Amino acid sequence: MRSLRSHSVVGNPVLGLFLLLSVVLAVPATATADPQYSVMNAPEGVYWRSEPNWAAAERISGFGVYNGTIIEVHCYQSGTTVEGSNDTMWEQATDVGGPGYGSGWLNEHFINDGQAINQPSPGVPPCGAAPSTPAGPAASPAGGIVFSIFNAEGGIYYRYGPHWNETTATPGVGVYNGDNVELICGAFGDPVGPYGNTAWSYVNNLSRAVGPGWVNEHFINDGAPAKGFVAGEPMCQTGGSGSSGGTSGGVSGGGSSSTQFNRAAAVDWAKAHAEDTPPANSACTWFVSQALWAGGLPDSSATPWNSFGSHKGRFRNYPGSLTAWSTPLFVSYILKTFPHSTYKELDLRAGHTNVPAARPGDVILYDWNGKSSVKNWSNLDHAALVMWDAPHSQYPEVAEWGADDFLAWGVAVNYKSRGWTWSRVSDKWLQEKHLNTKAFLLHIDT
Repeated sequence: MRSLRSHSVVGNPVLGLFLLLSVVLAVPATATADPQYSVMNAPEGVYWRSEPNWAAAERISGFGVYNGTIIEVHCYQSGTTVEGSNDTMWEQATDVGGPGYGSGWLNEHFINDGQAINQPSPGVPPCGAAPSTPAGPAASPAGGIVFSIFNAEGGIYYRYGPHWNETTATPGVGVYNGDNVELICGAFGDPVGPYGNTAWSYVNNLSRAVGPGWVNEHFINDGAPAKGFVAGEPMCQTGGSGSSGGTSGGVSGGGSSSTQFNRAAAVDWAKAHAEDTPPANSACTWFVSQALWAGGLPDSSATPWNSFGSHKGRFRNYPGSLTAWSTPLFVSYILKTFPHSTYKELDLRAGHTNVPAARPGDVILYDWNGKSSVKNWSNLDHAALVMWDAPHSQYPEVAEWGADDFLAWGVAVNYKSRGWTWSRVSDKWLQEKHLNTKAFLLHIDT
């Protein structure tokens, strides 16, 4: 059967519904390590790009490289020039040491490999070549249903649902010919391939450490007929999704949902766990995610926002998906998935800080540098859960993990309650310490 090479992992990236949705931070493992170089010309840091295009920045705090970062370079491809250079050579790479984290596209201007302009790093192949043969598949869990991948010359991106457009197009995150995958569950979705196969499987890649994702059955060598599944594969429970759109003064979600949100249960979870020791310093959105799951919002491995498995952070693996930790990705998911939810900027001026629209279980988001807006939340820094309204004032109080402003090392900053504009670290108003602070209310309405 004919492969879908034009939609390969490396050859021709396909952007998903949201540019920010970089669900897994991994690249193909190889039998021998790829060349490593340090980063230069990046004193203030450079974001990873989702394609060899300077305009395709993935603006997630720390998701990129800085001077002195050590990167492993995987392949090269021509693209656009960058600010400060006419170099059109780009390379896919991964942070392996120093500041920053993740993987993506980086222009040669920032790679200290001694090469002339428009030349790739020594020893690096062009993108689109087949990856080296992996050392071997990981052991399958007892009773797992495991098959190999075919029809995937050049590689196929993971999807975060059984739909062809639902991909983050993250380099290396998917499957290649010969990969062994465990079938977790199946669902029907978009047709793929010459036979219009509508059967999709949620799989775990046992050959490479890229975690789970959706793959159409056209690429799974399991002998199942088109539009069918192998015996013993359970069916997934998948949720619907919609598109986000603008409203006056804010953004609202689209689509449809029958989910019931128990706000009291979300608040009860936050009260019980607000003073727990977080698994990492930057666990604010992870705290909010767990509270919302306790309130009945669906926690499913069939979506990009879940508590299943783990994802790679800067220094180690963190529990759950990146969307459950990244504040911008979390906001994107909620607005996309739950209709009628709204996102609006709050007024931090003295005398204007009442928020009568806030309800327990809503989320207040913060941008310390003031770069965000109701249509661009890619620079958000912090999330906190609304717990209750202060008596008679309509002034919300929030609970959180992490910090109510910048992280104060060595200071316990996990609260059951604080006023939403008050810094208990600094004992002053947030807008007094950080003059550019912006805040936004994510009102969840399912």
